[in-house]
Formats: sequence, C-alpha cells, structure tokens
Amino acid sequence: MKSKYVIVLLIVFLLGSITGAGAFALCNAKDILYNPADDAWDIDTVDDALNDLYNACVLGEMPGDGTGGSGGWSDGSGASVPVINGGLVPVLIANNGVVTKANTSEKWYDYNNKEWANSVILVDSPSKQYNVGDTIKESDIESYFVWIPRYRYKLFHANQADGYGNKLSESIAQEIEIEFESKDTPVSNGTQDGEWLTHPAFTNFDVNGIWVGKFETGYKGSTSASSAQVSSSDPTKIQVKPNVNSWRSNTVGNFFKAMYNYNRELDSHMMKNTEWGAVAYLSHSKYGINTEVRINNNSNFLTGYAANTKDAGSSTTANQPYNTETGYLASTTGNITGVYDMSGGSWEYVAGYRDGTIGSSGLTLEEIRNTYSKYIDVYASDSSTTTYSKRILGDATGEMGPFYSSGSYYNNWYNDYSYFVGSSYPWFYRGGHCNGGSNAGQFYFDRSTGGAGSGSSARLVLLG
Repeated sequence: MKSKYVIVLLIVFLLGSITGAGAFALCNAKDILYNPADDAWDIDTVDDALNDLYNACVLGEMPGDGTGGSGGWSDGSGASVPVINGGLVPVLIANNGVVTKANTSEKWYDYNNKEWANSVILVDSPSKQYNVGDTIKESDIESYFVWIPRYRYKLFHANQADGYGNKLSESIAQEIEIEFESKDTPVSNGTQDGEWLTHPAFTNFDVNGIWVGKFETGYKGSTSASSAQVSSSDPTKIQVKPNVNSWRSNTVGNFFKAMYNYNRELDSHMMKNTEWGAVAYLSHSKYGINTEVRINNNSNFLTGYAANTKDAGSSTTANQPYNTETGYLASTTGNITGVYDMSGGSWEYVAGYRDGTIGSSGLTLEEIRNTYSKYIDVYASDSSTTTYSKRILGDATGEMGPFYSSGSYYNNWYNDYSYFVGSSYPWFYRGGHCNGGSNAGQFYFDRSTGGAGSGSSARLVLLG
C-alpha cells in the first residue's frame, strides 16, 4: 500500500499545476478512455482519492460509481455497474474459457442478452501485471466471481401454507419478473402476490449488488476428490475455479470463518440462504436461463461440469466441463458467463439456520447472534420439516410450493427436494448432490446438522 501511495504522490506532483481536463488528458496518454466532462469519480475519503488516481494513471482503469450511471459501461438493462475494487479484476470469458482483462468503458456484460459480468482475484499477483485486453493465465487466477445486480421481483407465491398436498400433473415453474434498481431507488416492501419486493440479499447490506463465487469453493493444493476433504478454517486454502475438486468434509463453522476471513476489504462471507435465492431467481428470469440448470453429476466433485443428459446419475465421465456447449447448460445463464454448480456437485451449506439451534456447526450462539449476525439468515425457532410458511421471502424455499410427498418432500416446480430446517437439522444446504438426478436443482433445499460431511461444500460471496 505504501508503494502505491508513493506512486500516487508522484502523479499528484506532476499534475499539481494542471487543470482537471489537462490532468485527465495526461492520464489518457496511458490509453485510458475517460471523458473529463463525465464526472464519474466516487471519492469519500483520502484513501478513495489515492486509489482512484492509482487505478486510472497506473493500472489504466476508469473509476466508476457502481450505481448503474456514469463511470463505466452500462448495458441499458438498469443493472447496477459492477463495483471493481479490493483486488478484483474485470474480465471477459470467451466460450472456450480464455480469460482477458476487460475494458470497463466498453461492453463487457449485457444482462439483456443473458451475459453476466465476471471478475477474478489473482494469485499473489497485483492486477497491474495485466493491461486491458491481455490474456490472464489460468495459473494466475485464484477465484472467479459473477456480479448479481440489485433487483426487485414480483411476488408470485408469497403465502404458502405449512404442510403439503399432491403432486400436480405438470410443473408450475414460471418466469420470475425482475426489475433492476440501485440502492438510491426507494425500497419495495411487497408482501402479497403481484406486489414488488426488493430482494433481501441486497437490502440486508444496502448494496448495489453482490459478487458470487462462480463455482463451488475448492481447496487449494488438492489433486483429487479425497485430498479436498479437509477440516479447516484456513482462508488461504480457498480457490473458486473450474475443474477443481470441491472443498468438503468441513463444518459450517469452519467454512463460515474461512470465507469471512478470505478478504475483509470486500466483506467476504459464506453465501447466505437469501443470497442463494437471489441467484436462483435471477436465473429463472428473462435475464437468465429461465429453466432448471443442468445437474453437475461429476462423482469426483469437479466444479463446473454438466451431465451429458438431463437428470443423469453420478458419473466420473458422463459429463462435460463448463467451457463446452453441454457445460453451458449447467450455468445460470445457459452460457459461460453465469454461475455454475447450483444443481448437483456437492450439497452446499449456506448461512441460514433455525434460531437457537447450533447443531454440529462448531459456531456458538454468541458468535451467531452478535459477531456474525448480519451474515446469517435466521429462521423461526419452531421451524420443522414442512413449515414452509416460515421462509424468508426471496430465499427460494417456501415460495417454490405447493409441495407434495412421495416418500420424501418435493416442490411442484421441478420436483426438487424440499425440506425445511428443524430441531435436529438446523442448517440449510442447497442445490443437491452429484447423484441427485431429477431432484437436484437451483430450487433444491434441505437441512443438515451443520457438521462435516463428505458430500457438503459451500460458496463464497463478496459485497459490491
């Protein structure tokens, strides 16, 4: 950080007697496409000012306000401009998986065309090593992320009763109506069908969007499914990449603390249940694949894979990687820009639990209620298997009804497994398992003790 500020002070010295337009013209000599008439600087502190000057004049990156207005490419959908800071590098991902550094003043995402914004964090490498348009080596990438812009959605099944009924003759899955907004937009607080609700994943933190791990979290250094089964809370072992083994056999508490400490500058944390819901709902809108994503049935728990056929059982080989035509079907967009592993792969623990019941999580009630309270969704203390009405609107649990029983409990959208948390199993996990077949999917929800399981992983989220 000190070296950055020395560089910035030299820039300030050189620009000190130049007008604003002249200063930007000098920066433009370093191939920065910036319009001095477009006031896109977002400076609240001296540190912000130094970072913006460094990014513009050294890294060649234009400052942005992250609100969907000036300060970067805007696709016209209303989606908030992705917030790039804290070591995030904006990228374009070609259909074959090749990653290049994006120019944020030009088109690098298009939500109207189901092309979601992506970024990466590099491995022990400052982003200045790469210029706009450069190919980023896969070995230099530690983690991939996808931008989920703030939105409101039209409520469609807000008043699910507890219990279950019959299986319907056909799926009632529907396109979820979504409208993008910024945090400057008045919050929508609907409670009834047909009313609008600003999704709680964004209002919980008052942000314009969240960066979601593009894949299930892997364990750095693992070379096999078994070597990725590690009980640890070490944040330095986190990687979010395609074609790596999911990190498993870890408690909710260990996952939570590892992800919390991954990057505090970006407010990193384990995905909340409502944040899973935000991605699932966006996937089933006009901005996403708008159907159930293909299961990852890779029995080696390799990330980013898709089964060769719909609802296939687990296999080591009957699947294709993320950067293939088949692989795209396992993405929330139906193309390479989306989020993967939301159906199958490993069961994914999320930060959502039954109030007062810690199970085998390894977390204490003091930690949950005080230290980490804003990072964990809390459900009623009398929740049980089929108390679907105790959902949080937007979490993609109770709204997926009506539910039915056929030996187990399922929803009438895609027959995904549908179990609510209870006294013995107080923690939610999502998405299903590689052997889940037709019962896995982005609308799958189940419950667990919170203990270490050989088939359970988790996902990383950063705040925008």
